[in-house]
Amino acid sequence: MPATGRSAKFPPGFHTGKTRCSRVSSTFRANGFPGAPDSYTGAMKAMIAWWDLGASQQTAGTLRAFIREEAGKSWSHIPGLVLKFWISSPEQNRWGAVLIWESAEAAGAARLPRSAAEIIGHPLDFREWFDVEATVEGDHGLPSLDGLGPALQPPPEQPGT
Repeated sequence: MPATGRSAKFPPGFHTGKTRCSRVSSTFRANGFPGAPDSYTGAMKAMIAWWDLGASQQTAGTLRAFIREEAGKSWSHIPGLVLKFWISSPEQNRWGAVLIWESAEAAGAARLPRSAAEIIGHPLDFREWFDVEATVEGDHGLPSLDGLGPALQPPPEQPGT
C-alpha cells in the first residue's frame, strides 16, 4: 500500500526522523544538540538535518536572509564546529544543514545560536548523526570554503531603491 501523509514525500524505508527530533528550546540551544552521540570515539561526527517547508510560510529563498544574519556572527566562533553548510532542495521544498564536528563531545557541549525553527514555525523533520569515516579535500580553485553560496551574496537591489 502506498504511503500517505507527510511521510509519503520520503523514499520508501526512509525515516522522517519524527522520533529523533524534539522541539527546539532555549535549553536545547544552551546545552548543545539533543541526540548528540554521548560516547567518545575520537572520531569526527556529522549531523544532517532538514525541515519540510510545506507547512511553513518560509522558502529556501526567504531563508537566505536568515543565513546572512546568522552565518558569520553566530556560527563561525563555535568551538569544535569544523564546518557548517546550509542546504536546500526547492523542488522538494526542503531546507536544512550539514554540520561537521570535531567530536561528539564538542557537539554536545556547543552553545548554539538562534534556531531556524523559530521562523520556520515547527521543529526539524529529520536529524541523523553519522561517524565521519574519512575526509579528503579535492583539487579546486576556491581560496576557502568560508562565505560561499547564494545566501551569503548581497541581496539583489530592488527597483526604485
